Amino acid sequence: MKHSNDKATYTVCGLVILSRPDVYQQVLAGLRQIDNLDIYSSAENGRFAATLEELPGSPRITDQLETIRNMSGVVDLSLAYTHTEPISDVLVSESLTQSSRVNE
Repeated sequence: MKHSNDKATYTVCGLVILSRPDVYQQVLAGLRQIDNLDIYSSAENGRFAATLEELPGSPRITDQLETIRNMSGVVDLSLAYTHTEPISDVLVSESLTQSSRVNE
């Protein structure tokens, strides 16, 4: 479900996902279908490290977490961290980072 965020905020959370090893490939394929989810590490023993982002107009993180939890083969989902900041701060930070790369 998409939502209307009254405050322009950006949220990112780090996740550790554990699946049954025998369905690793199916879970990996399912995770790749989730909007705003980036998988940074995975192993055939069923462990995944990922981030999930929420921007105005995107699916709610809470809804996305429930989707992951309810996936067939997922044994555990742990929230490792979460961070939220005003969207203008994110844009300023990204702009400064890009600007410093250009100047290098």
